[in-house]
Amino acid sequence: MILLLGVAGLRRKDVLLPWGTAVVLLVLPVAVLDFDHRCVLPVVPFACLAAALAVSARFRAG
Repeated sequence: MILLLGVAGLRRKDVLLPWGTAVVLLVLPVAVLDFDHRCVLPVVPFACLAAALAVSARFRAG
């Protein structure tokens, strides 16, 4: 759900970098190795940052 909130703000450049980092950190280890729950832990801060930037942009615009 947090990654989907980040998608809402992808039109802004400041959301693109943390959201892209979160997606790469989530997809790349799964594509290379077998899925492990330890791979999700580094994704959480970047995904939360992207979601916060996207939501704050919506509140400032509206």
